[in-house]
Amino acid sequence: LIGIVAVVMVLAYFMNSTPERKVAADPNLPKTFESLSPEEQKFVVNAYKMANSLYEADDAKVESALSQIESIHKIIPSYKDSKTLEVKFRQTLETIEQKRFVQEELKRQEENRKQVETIIADCTEKFKDSVDLEGAKECLKVAQELDPENTDGQGIITAIESRISQALLEEQKLKEYN
Repeated sequence: LIGIVAVVMVLAYFMNSTPERKVAADPNLPKTFESLSPEEQKFVVNAYKMANSLYEADDAKVESALSQIESIHKIIPSYKDSKTLEVKFRQTLETIEQKRFVQEELKRQEENRKQVETIIADCTEKFKDSVDLEGAKECLKVAQELDPENTDGQGIITAIESRISQALLEEQKLKEYN
């Protein structure tokens, strides 16, 4: 639960800190589309169409779409809504990266959960009839480090403590009868 809260907090942090990398417009660039040569106009129109097509295709092509918009901005400061698209594409890339981060974090948490489960199962089997309290604590140490809030390992410790208490009581009764 804490892990999921941490992931959400990190995601919120990233969403609130949108770094916008802007391509510096060359002051020597033509200011209007009409002032471009026919070849440049054709390039800009094609790059614009390609950027939109790539963006609509799938998330894996957003970076290429952004590259197309940046290539337009190297020729002309703006074409149609290219500045808006640039911001949109950057935000999409950031969202994709955030999703990837969250997925990796959830995967790591799931791997830890499985590892803790395995450790606890192994320790349960190993110490099911034991009175070796220190051995059990050592066996559970990694599980406790991976998930300090997991209480399943405490059941093993409690069972051993109970067996120790029972053994001491039986020993005490034997001493009283002898």
